[in-house]
Amino acid sequence: MATEQPEKERVFDVERSKRETRDAFANRAMIYYYLFDEMRKHFGLEEAKHVFMLAIRRRGRDIGAKYAGAASARDFEAVAETFVAGSPCEGELFEPAVIEVGQDSCTLSMSACPLVEAWREMGLDDEEVALMCTMAAEIDFATFESAGLEVRFDEKIGEGARRCVLTIRDVG
Repeated sequence: MATEQPEKERVFDVERSKRETRDAFANRAMIYYYLFDEMRKHFGLEEAKHVFMLAIRRRGRDIGAKYAGAASARDFEAVAETFVAGSPCEGELFEPAVIEVGQDSCTLSMSACPLVEAWREMGLDDEEVALMCTMAAEIDFATFESAGLEVRFDEKIGEGARRCVLTIRDVG
């Protein structure tokens, strides 16, 4: 007969959680690349890009719901706050920031990208990193478009910039 052991007190380790989250993003980047690479081998470059981006956009549309209220109110302060507040690990992975908020737009930045970091660590060349970044960014386009907004990337880490800069604006 087994004796019951007192339940160990669980202590949440924030740094460990951050490492695990960063590792999960690196894993996501690897899966993105491996899926795309296999699709490219089987279907050719253009079809692989098309299918990959359709899947990424599908997930982006799911995320867009959290921006719907702020978007319908055209409250770009709230759009910006939602963007920054929703960044994993209290912003430590993507390092988001608000550059500017106006009546019909907001400009945001991300000073880090764990996906790009992982693709570079995998040994992808600059062209492949830029392609993966372009395809992965479809999540952002679909997120904001599904909320009735438009997004434009002015700079991308995956294309060699020191940060990503995106402008989100009212389509109307």
